[in-house]
Amino acid sequence: MGSPPPSLAAILATHLSGDGATATDPVGPAALAELRGRLEAAARAAVLEADLPGDAGPLRLPKHRIAALLDCERHVLAALSDGLGDGLGEDPRAVALGRLVDVLTGYRVLKGPAARRDLAMGTELIRADAGDRPDAVLNWLDGLTTDERGDLTTELDRRLDRLLAGWPSFDPAWWPRTQEPVALTLADGQVVVSGRLDVTVGGPPTAWPMAVIEVKSGRFSGAALDEQLLYALLVALRDGRAPGLVVTCAALSDGPVAYPVTIAHLRPAAGRLEAALAAAGRLAGGRHRPIERASWRCRPCPAQRSCSTYDGR
Repeated sequence: MGSPPPSLAAILATHLSGDGATATDPVGPAALAELRGRLEAAARAAVLEADLPGDAGPLRLPKHRIAALLDCERHVLAALSDGLGDGLGEDPRAVALGRLVDVLTGYRVLKGPAARRDLAMGTELIRADAGDRPDAVLNWLDGLTTDERGDLTTELDRRLDRLLAGWPSFDPAWWPRTQEPVALTLADGQVVVSGRLDVTVGGPPTAWPMAVIEVKSGRFSGAALDEQLLYALLVALRDGRAPGLVVTCAALSDGPVAYPVTIAHLRPAAGRLEAALAAAGRLAGGRHRPIERASWRCRPCPAQRSCSTYDGR
């Protein structure tokens, strides 16, 4: 048997070692300028294809929309028209667990290892985040029976125990923060690409390169890595310097997965974003039939019965 993967504490101790003064930029300004130029061209082409009225506002691509467009364009249209994007989909328990894990790990980062991380605290954190807005997860949690709450508590505790094993106390000198927004504006403000970083440490104005930590309530997957590299791309183009490291911590996997960020990672991330921009422009313009692709999104898709590519998965 091989040795276990390093803990998040060990990964961050290595990344944040020394005073940061010797850290080198792994990408460089010329490579970032190349990527920005590619994305500017793709965004302007998407705006021309969309041909939206002047008062329509920018073409917005939040992180989840990018992944959905690349999975299946028809699903995106069907989900928007059906209201599926505002609900809990086919598995509300999984969605609720994901949200609870997100808010409780963020609370743990800011409050330290002694922070409460039970279902009641998670529910209140979601309630505080929702404010006066309707929240599907909160409505679902409030409707649970006593037995259902007990089952959810057991599973939430199990996942958090696995996820947070080996997490450090986050030194304030690292400048730890949670749910940091990141956005990239293209085509003179006509396109906005956005996301939120679960946990970040370092980065300007600290001496250390940024480390971006993504938290997953399930297992690590290739889709999770694509998401992380998109975040790395957005941060690099926002700050003018790429993060030094992206880390995915998945509750049902064996340990954190860490990747140093290089131009070899950012180029394919830019390629995926270019493809998503093209798809968004086509759909907004309405002059082309949306591309159908069989994927895990087939099962909850409202267009399933009339879809020629649905494979029964």
